[in-house]
Amino acid sequence: MGSEVNEKLKQLWNVLNESIKTDVRDKWWQTIESEYKDNELRKHYDLNHIAKMFIHLDENQFKL
Repeated sequence: MGSEVNEKLKQLWNVLNESIKTDVRDKWWQTIESEYKDNELRKHYDLNHIAKMFIHLDENQFKL
């Protein structure tokens, strides 16, 4: 996982927040991306982890 994952997460973020003004949505995405990239305090909680959680949700949404 790498830049492709980041781009897919950003696309998902944009879809989930399409009612928010683009500049506000983009600013929040930049905040999320910077907080989860190379974070020494949360090494195991990075953008890859978030992507895996969305994949898990997609695979199991009908079991909830």
